[in-house]
Amino acid sequence: MQVSVVVGGLIPTAIGLIDITPENKSLQKNILEIMILIPAAVAVLQLLLLLTIFRVDTPTYYQQTGDMANVRRALAFVYKPYAIENKVNEILSRDDD
Repeated sequence: MQVSVVVGGLIPTAIGLIDITPENKSLQKNILEIMILIPAAVAVLQLLLLLTIFRVDTPTYYQQTGDMANVRRALAFVYKPYAIENKVNEILSRDDD
């Protein structure tokens, strides 16, 4: 995510370094279109990734809703298989407090 922020800041800065003469309106229009389309494309890509790949919620949320199968599935994205049961027990013990 940090890379997206840095690249998103560098692209308009780099485009701003282009010397545009006032009589070259088509170049101004093209640069403006690029500055609008690149962030829009990144936003659409992030939205698609959120809707398709990164659909897993937090294990704590699944535990609160009583969905233990999804607790283990969410933990499997982050932890190695041997550590999942320890984390499930840790989440369950937090609920007891």
